[in-house]
Amino acid sequence: MNYIKTLDDDEEFDPTDKNDGTFFINYQTWRDIYSRLFIAIDFPEKWTAIYWKSEWTAKCAGGLPLKNTPEGKKRFATNPQYLFAPTHDTEILISIAQPDGRVWRGEEVKEMHPFKSRMKSINVYIIELEPGQDRVEAFDGALLKTKKMQQMKLSITREQTLRKQLTGGKKYVIIPT
Repeated sequence: MNYIKTLDDDEEFDPTDKNDGTFFINYQTWRDIYSRLFIAIDFPEKWTAIYWKSEWTAKCAGGLPLKNTPEGKKRFATNPQYLFAPTHDTEILISIAQPDGRVWRGEEVKEMHPFKSRMKSINVYIIELEPGQDRVEAFDGALLKTKKMQQMKLSITREQTLRKQLTGGKKYVIIPT
């Protein structure tokens, strides 16, 4: 229980107090009962948040730049693009999620991880724009080498998170794929 002594005063708890809302459960029992675990990051007071809720439709589902052709690169630019222009140096945390593949609906066939019939590969790109630019018109893989573009690791997973330090006075687009 030395762990408890390392906590801030407002987070300490008494493991013998059955009425404080804290409980312990072993992993095997937990996974049989629950399907989701949310871990909250205790962000500093100086952090703020912007939430976008969106979805891909036939008009804005450009997907990943899988084909190295002019058409494939332009198709990438039809993904939703979120313009972000910090006024000062800023650390950004981006999270993207999709429905949990373990949840079976109706007559769907049960399958094992990574639930390829119900989940898609997800990724997010952060691209530093050139002056005067407000959006990306096509995928440019060369930006990865210049550090003007960063991406998450492409993965079939429920959620992905990316943290990046941005420079104030510059414009960026966030593109989920």
